[in-house]
Amino acid sequence: MSGYEAYQQIGKPFKSGTEIEAQAFIKAATLLEDARGDMKNRSSLQDAISFTRKLWTILQADVSSSQSSLKDALKSDLLSLSLYVDKKTVEVCVKPSRSGLDVLIDINRNVARGLLAVK
Repeated sequence: MSGYEAYQQIGKPFKSGTEIEAQAFIKAATLLEDARGDMKNRSSLQDAISFTRKLWTILQADVSSSQSSLKDALKSDLLSLSLYVDKKTVEVCVKPSRSGLDVLIDINRNVARGLLAVK
């Protein structure tokens, strides 16, 4: 194996920023799915909601940053969606429901799909 081929092999395990972001949204969806599977496990639900809220708070900060290169329309859409996610996570914390979790799971999965589609 040449040095160039070895370098290519080393580089393969590394993921782009977009792939890492997509994985974070997939993780949020997976945690929420696990919580939905055992609605009586309050700890699992709290962990899933906490991770989801942190993720979306990071997204809000990133999109709101003056360094964000996103177009204004996309920024606006993402901020609106993040506010909806904030509201929904509070609702699910107060009154856990499968349907509420389903909404959050779908949003996180769809954002992950969108990120992976642009890589």
